[in-house]
Amino acid sequence: MKKIALYLLLLCFLTVQSCRRKVTAQLIPQDATFVATIQLRQLVQKAEVKHSSLLQTVRQYASQLIAADDRDKLDAVLDDPTLLGFDFDEPGFVFQTPDHSTGLCLTVKDEDRVDAFFDFLAKQQLCSKVTKKDGLKWTSLLGEIPLAYNGDVLLVSLPITAFTGVENQKKWIQQIFDNQQDKGFFESDDFDKSFSENPDFEVCALSSALPLSTSRQLSELLPKGLHVGDVKLQAALTFDKGVMRFQSQLTGRTKEAQQLLDKWDGNLRPITDEFLQSPIAGCSVFAALNSKGDWLLDLLKKSADVKQGLFMLERGIDIEAMLCSVDGDMAMVLQHWPTSTDVVKDDFLFMAHVDNDQWLSEVDAWKQSAREFGINLTPASEKNLYVLEADGFDMVWGVNDHQLLLASRQAYNQRAFNQPNAALQALENEITSSKLFAYVDFQQLADQPELDYFSSLVFRSDGFSKQILQLRTRDEKSNLLSLLLQEMEHHLKN
Repeated sequence: MKKIALYLLLLCFLTVQSCRRKVTAQLIPQDATFVATIQLRQLVQKAEVKHSSLLQTVRQYASQLIAADDRDKLDAVLDDPTLLGFDFDEPGFVFQTPDHSTGLCLTVKDEDRVDAFFDFLAKQQLCSKVTKKDGLKWTSLLGEIPLAYNGDVLLVSLPITAFTGVENQKKWIQQIFDNQQDKGFFESDDFDKSFSENPDFEVCALSSALPLSTSRQLSELLPKGLHVGDVKLQAALTFDKGVMRFQSQLTGRTKEAQQLLDKWDGNLRPITDEFLQSPIAGCSVFAALNSKGDWLLDLLKKSADVKQGLFMLERGIDIEAMLCSVDGDMAMVLQHWPTSTDVVKDDFLFMAHVDNDQWLSEVDAWKQSAREFGINLTPASEKNLYVLEADGFDMVWGVNDHQLLLASRQAYNQRAFNQPNAALQALENEITSSKLFAYVDFQQLADQPELDYFSSLVFRSDGFSKQILQLRTRDEKSNLLSLLLQEMEHHLKN
């Protein structure tokens, strides 16, 4: 019953909107470590909430919670959310403070209507009776989610992180109101408007607000001399018919940190069309970048898993010497989605432009070393190619005309240089205007029913600090928000 009540309250708040009016913005402290701006009106309109079956399902379940003589009031609110008393013409905010407390901030447009709404919920025993203290009105949803409001703004303490109790959450709310300043987060040095469009979600986060695992991974990628505390992450998410767009940008919090990021991005160069004619016609995954191999190798070796994989390959070939000779385009093709965490056990094709192949003179020594590990390294029938056989896995590798090739035997045999991938050809302009690019064709993936809704994923980047991801649906007229509402309805019913 409590789950039903929470969904009911969630939907009510989904149909309202808040405003970045000055009073609301000032409530978010300058030292906030995470701030999300949510365009609820846009989201509700795009998801067509009023016409969704979820809304009808909520109406049905509400009959189990709301007294019969009050159901008309609930229907009126669901039909006309302005009756709640909130301003829904501008975005709402979710923010986190350095102590990891999290709040939801909404703007009050009509305090009398807000009073009436919480009086209605209290009558249904969905919240406590509203009390007044020090200029604020207080209540608690279901006895677990405290909130306070005045004639300008409402603040909810979200139970996302570990609190020692509701009373501590109330103290946090009081502190936020008491410490309200003339200039809030949006006037701080850590905020700048990075995205020209008006996204449905926009986030600014410092490293201290990121999950520990994410912060650790980011630390591994950052250049020497730059720490996670020196950067901030800004991201935006937009839903449109047939596509979801996600943008992210890593920015230095100081001039010196930004200079290090710019230098870091300089290691990536625009991708050329050198390998666009090469991928297997029916490939499911394609990834490309342009850089020097020795720089990329240093970056890859920061990952323990990658380092272990390179060590295993070193038993048969000097993979580090190969990668260090790369200077230019690199492309990885997977014919199928990996069935294991070890990509080399699946069908793959890796191509790279090399500026020298002096390490080929060491192949005879590699053969001797490989035999000690039970690996066979023999010349292939084609010129300048070799076959590595180990534990039932065959890999073809070699260099020809400054192009390094590593491939599973099956992928090599099926590659079709005279049959380029049509989808990649259509994306040629996006690929050659990127420094890092990836494409996943979900329609080529078998036995993945959870992906049947999607058509493709395109990831492109102007540098490691700037990324754009697009997830497309098979039905160009559909919207991922509709799928989200369907999932919400499924959970509500179960």
